[in-house]
Amino acid sequence: LTRSYLTLILDLACLNINYANVGSNTPQARKASSSSEDRPPSSLSIRFLLEWRGPLRFDLAFTHASQIASLELVDGSVNYESSAEQMCTGIRIRAIKGEDTRFESRNADKSVLEGVEPGAQAFQLISTIPAVGDSHLEVTLEHPVLQLLPALFTDLSTWGLSAYQQSAMYILPARAAVESAVTVTRL
Repeated sequence: LTRSYLTLILDLACLNINYANVGSNTPQARKASSSSEDRPPSSLSIRFLLEWRGPLRFDLAFTHASQIASLELVDGSVNYESSAEQMCTGIRIRAIKGEDTRFESRNADKSVLEGVEPGAQAFQLISTIPAVGDSHLEVTLEHPVLQLLPALFTDLSTWGLSAYQQSAMYILPARAAVESAVTVTRL
């Protein structure tokens, strides 16, 4: 999974799943939303479930030639539900393993994260975002073995941040703020 592909995935999540709209602050959009306030909210809901058996491996890299790490998820599921009231995401994985795959790494043990819990979930993430109120995020790791490798942590942080900074999730709020300022300036 290269940085550019991660950016594409973040863009899809931002623009499609969350229904981001660049022009939501324009006068036409405000007029349309004010005229639709007297209608009842839509009861449209989206449900998505992805399950896999066996290992699912992600090779993380800046490019194909510069590998960073690999993440292996065994026997897991991703459950996404969205309605007018809330959005819920659940990720459950029976076993998780992370390895340092950098070519220039000199670590004797390249294992970064290991979590295997017989008969239980080694990793679990539950996220609930209500339409009104506070969001809730719960992350659980059962009996993890984690080795902190500072150089690998720095490389992974750079990889993730650069993908985010080039995605629509990062660009759209800044563009909306500029459009808002321009709209206010014209008044």
